[in-house]
Amino acid sequence: MTITALVISDLHYNYQCPKYINIATKLIKQLKPDHVIQLGDALDAATISSYSQNPANENTFKKEIDAYNKQLDIWQAAMKKGSTFHQLEGNHSERLSRFIAKNCREVHDIVKTVPELLRIKERNKSGVKFIWHPLKVWDSCKIFDVYFHHGQYFDKNLATSNLDRYGVKFIQGHSHRYAHAANGKIWSVSLGHGSIARKTAHIIAPNSWQNALGVVTFIDGKGHFEPILVNNGEGVFRGKIIKG
Repeated sequence: MTITALVISDLHYNYQCPKYINIATKLIKQLKPDHVIQLGDALDAATISSYSQNPANENTFKKEIDAYNKQLDIWQAAMKKGSTFHQLEGNHSERLSRFIAKNCREVHDIVKTVPELLRIKERNKSGVKFIWHPLKVWDSCKIFDVYFHHGQYFDKNLATSNLDRYGVKFIQGHSHRYAHAANGKIWSVSLGHGSIARKTAHIIAPNSWQNALGVVTFIDGKGHFEPILVNNGEGVFRGKIIKG
């Protein structure tokens, strides 16, 4: 039995890379994967962050929600019936609950949560199953022998560190760097990001970030990983160029 999963990294709407999004959409239509996993930080939530705010920023959290919902609509329509979309929570999505806890605790029980704003439950009626995976549960998203998580750690040699830290086949986002490590038994991947680096970086300077997606093919329950590195709006998958 062969099962396919497409893995999409941090998007940071409304700072997503349009060409990266186009490549992800093309892969969903081409592969018709059994699972699509978005590794978290689909939203940036900068305007409700505790960090210093840019007064010229015209983005709002509502605009991010609206834009990402439109993209989810497109991906949902392209996915095959019976497949599953896994929406992982990232630390940026967590900003909503932290903002409410700090500034307006009295209304926490009447304000919609991020999965409610993304209509996760309602989307299940389409024939595609949608699952929300909380950040605080690292093993919530497991498909056969591979674990998918947004990530709690940010060290430079992250993929190698995670081999010892988790001891399982593991894919995370969060760091925006691409790295792949293996020890002959298991492998670990830090899957870059899918945003525009100059808009999401805390410091506007050269960095080692990498736009990347991944495909995991499960054969008899064992996961095998293939990276798709996106450079200058193009990626290569199984010998073919995919333009964004």
